[in-house]
Amino acid sequence: MKKYLRSLMAFILVTMIMFSSTVSAFAAKKENTLKATPTLSQEQINAFNEWVTYDDEANQFLIKAGAKDALGQSNYELLNKCLAVTNSNIAIADFASGEVFVVPPEDEGTTASLATHYNEGITKIHFHWWGATIYLSKTTINVIGAGITIGGIWIPEPVVSKILSTLGVVVGLCPGGIAFDYNYITAGIGKLVPGMSIFFPAVSNIRWQ
Repeated sequence: MKKYLRSLMAFILVTMIMFSSTVSAFAAKKENTLKATPTLSQEQINAFNEWVTYDDEANQFLIKAGAKDALGQSNYELLNKCLAVTNSNIAIADFASGEVFVVPPEDEGTTASLATHYNEGITKIHFHWWGATIYLSKTTINVIGAGITIGGIWIPEPVVSKILSTLGVVVGLCPGGIAFDYNYITAGIGKLVPGMSIFFPAVSNIRWQ
Protein backbone atom coordinates (compact mmCIF):
# COMPACT_ATOMS: atom_id res chain seq x y z
CA MET A 1 0.00 0.00 0.00
CA LYS A 2 2.80 2.40 0.92
CA LYS A 3 4.58 1.57 -2.35
CA TYR A 4 1.37 2.30 -4.25
CA LEU A 5 0.92 5.64 -2.46
CA ARG A 6 4.53 6.65 -3.19
CA SER A 7 4.05 5.79 -6.88
CA LEU A 8 0.77 7.74 -6.98
CA MET A 9 2.33 10.79 -5.33
CA ALA A 10 5.29 10.67 -7.72
CA PHE A 11 2.92 10.52 -10.69
CA ILE A 12 0.92 13.49 -9.42
CA LEU A 13 4.09 15.51 -8.77
CA VAL A 14 5.47 14.85 -12.27
CA THR A 15 2.11 15.75 -13.82
CA MET A 16 1.98 19.02 -11.87
CA ILE A 17 5.52 19.96 -12.95
CA MET A 18 4.76 19.21 -16.60
CA PHE A 19 1.52 21.19 -16.47
CA SER A 20 3.23 24.11 -14.74
CA SER A 21 6.00 24.19 -17.36
CA THR A 22 3.45 24.10 -20.17
CA VAL A 23 1.44 26.95 -18.65
CA SER A 24 4.59 29.01 -18.04
CA ALA A 25 5.78 28.52 -21.61
CA PHE A 26 2.36 29.46 -22.96
CA ALA A 27 2.21 32.55 -20.75
CA ALA A 28 5.67 33.65 -21.85
CA LYS A 29 4.73 33.21 -25.49
CA LYS A 30 1.53 35.14 -24.97
CA GLU A 31 3.37 37.95 -23.20
CA ASN A 32 5.97 38.32 -25.91
CA THR A 33 3.61 38.60 -28.87
CA LEU A 34 0.70 40.86 -29.64
CA LYS A 35 -2.73 39.20 -29.51
CA ALA A 36 -3.70 41.04 -32.70
CA THR A 37 -1.03 42.35 -35.06
CA PRO A 38 -1.84 45.99 -35.88
CA THR A 39 -1.35 47.21 -39.42
CA LEU A 40 0.72 50.38 -39.56
CA SER A 41 1.28 51.91 -43.00
CA GLN A 42 3.79 54.63 -43.86
CA GLU A 43 0.86 56.98 -44.43
CA GLN A 44 -0.36 56.32 -40.89
CA ILE A 45 3.13 56.82 -39.49
CA ASN A 46 3.30 60.21 -41.19
CA ALA A 47 -0.16 61.20 -39.98
CA PHE A 48 0.36 59.98 -36.40
CA ASN A 49 3.82 61.47 -35.97
CA GLU A 50 2.63 65.00 -35.22
CA TRP A 51 0.54 63.66 -32.33
CA VAL A 52 3.45 61.93 -30.61
CA THR A 53 5.93 63.46 -28.19
CA TYR A 54 8.89 62.04 -26.26
CA ASP A 55 9.42 62.61 -22.54
CA ASP A 56 13.17 62.48 -21.85
CA GLU A 57 12.76 62.17 -18.07
CA ALA A 58 10.19 59.38 -18.22
CA ASN A 59 11.96 57.83 -21.22
CA GLN A 60 8.61 57.25 -22.90
CA PHE A 61 6.65 58.25 -25.95
CA LEU A 62 3.35 59.98 -25.17
CA ILE A 63 0.25 60.98 -27.15
CA LYS A 64 -0.47 64.70 -27.33
CA ALA A 65 -3.75 66.14 -26.13
CA GLY A 66 -6.39 66.37 -28.84
CA ALA A 67 -5.15 63.31 -30.73
CA LYS A 68 -8.38 61.33 -30.24
CA ASP A 69 -10.54 64.05 -31.81
CA ALA A 70 -8.08 64.60 -34.66
CA LEU A 71 -7.37 60.95 -35.50
CA GLY A 72 -10.64 59.26 -34.62
CA GLN A 73 -11.23 56.42 -32.18
CA SER A 74 -9.77 53.52 -34.20
CA ASN A 75 -6.60 55.38 -35.21
CA TYR A 76 -6.18 56.68 -31.67
CA GLU A 77 -6.39 53.16 -30.28
CA LEU A 78 -3.88 51.93 -32.86
CA LEU A 79 -1.43 54.72 -31.97
CA ASN A 80 -1.90 54.01 -28.27
CA LYS A 81 -1.13 50.31 -28.85
CA CYS A 82 1.99 51.16 -30.85
CA LEU A 83 3.34 53.44 -28.13
CA ALA A 84 2.61 50.87 -25.44
CA VAL A 85 4.68 48.28 -27.33
CA THR A 86 7.55 50.68 -28.00
CA ASN A 87 7.64 52.01 -24.44
CA SER A 88 7.80 48.47 -23.04
CA ASN A 89 10.75 47.73 -25.32
CA ILE A 90 12.56 50.95 -24.39
CA ALA A 91 12.06 50.15 -20.71
CA ILE A 92 14.15 46.96 -20.97
CA ALA A 93 16.73 48.23 -23.48
CA ASP A 94 20.35 48.38 -22.32
CA PHE A 95 21.25 52.06 -22.81
CA ALA A 96 24.52 51.52 -20.94
CA SER A 97 25.80 49.51 -23.90
CA GLY A 98 26.12 52.71 -25.92
CA GLU A 99 24.28 51.01 -28.80
CA VAL A 100 20.73 52.06 -27.92
CA PHE A 101 19.21 55.45 -28.79
CA VAL A 102 15.74 57.00 -29.06
CA VAL A 103 14.62 59.16 -31.99
CA PRO A 104 12.07 61.81 -30.93
CA PRO A 105 9.16 62.47 -33.32
CA GLU A 106 10.54 65.85 -34.41
CA ASP A 107 13.68 64.12 -35.74
CA GLU A 108 11.78 61.58 -37.84
CA GLY A 109 12.93 61.51 -41.46
CA THR A 110 16.26 63.22 -40.79
CA THR A 111 18.42 60.07 -40.40
CA ALA A 112 17.49 58.07 -43.50
CA SER A 113 19.60 59.85 -46.13
CA LEU A 114 21.33 57.57 -48.63
CA ALA A 115 25.11 57.18 -48.36
CA THR A 116 27.09 58.46 -51.35
CA HIS A 117 29.91 55.98 -50.73
CA TYR A 118 30.68 52.92 -48.60
CA ASN A 119 31.52 53.51 -44.94
CA GLU A 120 32.68 51.26 -42.12
CA GLY A 121 29.56 52.36 -40.30
CA ILE A 122 28.51 51.64 -36.72
CA THR A 123 26.48 48.96 -34.92
CA LYS A 124 23.54 50.38 -32.96
CA ILE A 125 19.75 50.55 -32.71
CA HIS A 126 17.50 53.62 -32.85
CA PHE A 127 14.05 53.28 -31.31
CA HIS A 128 11.25 55.19 -33.02
CA TRP A 129 7.68 55.27 -31.70
CA TRP A 130 6.69 52.98 -34.61
CA GLY A 131 9.60 50.52 -34.53
CA ALA A 132 13.38 50.61 -34.81
CA THR A 133 16.25 51.35 -37.18
CA ILE A 134 19.08 48.85 -36.92
CA TYR A 135 22.63 49.69 -38.00
CA LEU A 136 25.28 47.07 -38.68
CA SER A 137 28.89 48.05 -39.34
CA LYS A 138 30.96 46.47 -42.09
CA THR A 139 33.10 44.65 -39.50
CA THR A 140 30.05 43.36 -37.63
CA ILE A 141 28.61 41.97 -40.86
CA ASN A 142 31.84 40.36 -42.03
CA VAL A 143 32.36 38.52 -38.72
CA ILE A 144 28.68 38.03 -37.79
CA GLY A 145 28.91 34.26 -37.37
CA ALA A 146 25.48 32.86 -36.44
CA GLY A 147 24.12 36.34 -35.73
CA ILE A 148 24.24 39.27 -33.31
CA THR A 149 22.06 40.70 -30.53
CA ILE A 150 21.44 44.47 -30.46
CA GLY A 151 19.08 46.11 -28.00
CA GLY A 152 17.42 42.79 -27.21
CA ILE A 153 16.85 41.78 -30.83
CA TRP A 154 18.58 38.68 -32.16
CA ILE A 155 19.55 39.23 -35.79
CA PRO A 156 20.42 35.84 -37.34
CA GLU A 157 22.92 35.58 -40.17
CA PRO A 158 20.39 34.12 -42.66
CA VAL A 159 18.25 37.26 -42.28
CA VAL A 160 21.30 39.49 -42.74
CA SER A 161 22.11 37.51 -45.88
CA LYS A 162 18.60 38.16 -47.21
CA ILE A 163 18.94 41.86 -46.41
CA LEU A 164 22.32 42.07 -48.15
CA SER A 165 21.02 40.21 -51.19
CA THR A 166 18.67 43.13 -51.83
CA LEU A 167 21.80 45.29 -52.12
CA GLY A 168 23.52 42.80 -54.41
CA VAL A 169 26.25 41.68 -51.97
CA VAL A 170 27.01 38.77 -49.62
CA VAL A 171 28.04 38.69 -45.96
CA GLY A 172 31.72 37.84 -46.43
CA LEU A 173 32.25 40.54 -49.07
CA CYS A 174 30.07 43.33 -47.72
CA PRO A 175 31.85 46.61 -48.65
CA GLY A 176 30.25 48.84 -46.03
CA GLY A 177 27.90 49.22 -43.09
CA ILE A 178 24.16 48.95 -43.64
CA ALA A 179 20.99 50.24 -42.00
CA PHE A 180 17.38 49.07 -42.20
CA ASP A 181 14.08 49.79 -40.52
CA TYR A 182 12.37 47.08 -38.48
CA ASN A 183 8.70 47.48 -37.66
CA TYR A 184 8.38 45.06 -34.74
CA ILE A 185 4.82 46.31 -34.25
CA THR A 186 3.85 45.03 -37.69
CA ALA A 187 5.81 41.84 -36.92
CA GLY A 188 3.49 41.27 -33.96
CA ILE A 189 6.11 41.54 -31.22
CA GLY A 190 4.71 42.81 -27.94
CA LYS A 191 7.97 42.79 -26.01
CA LEU A 192 11.59 42.33 -27.02
CA VAL A 193 13.26 39.51 -25.11
CA PRO A 194 16.83 38.17 -25.28
CA GLY A 195 17.16 35.82 -28.22
CA MET A 196 14.07 37.06 -30.06
CA SER A 197 14.73 36.81 -33.78
CA ILE A 198 13.75 39.47 -36.30
CA PHE A 199 11.11 38.70 -38.92
CA PHE A 200 12.37 39.47 -42.44
CA PRO A 201 9.01 40.63 -43.93
CA ALA A 202 8.96 43.41 -41.29
CA VAL A 203 12.29 44.76 -42.62
CA SER A 204 12.17 47.80 -44.91
CA ASN A 205 14.17 50.79 -46.16
CA ILE A 206 17.42 48.82 -46.54
CA ARG A 207 20.34 51.14 -47.27
CA TRP A 208 24.06 51.73 -46.88
CA GLN A 209 25.22 53.76 -43.91
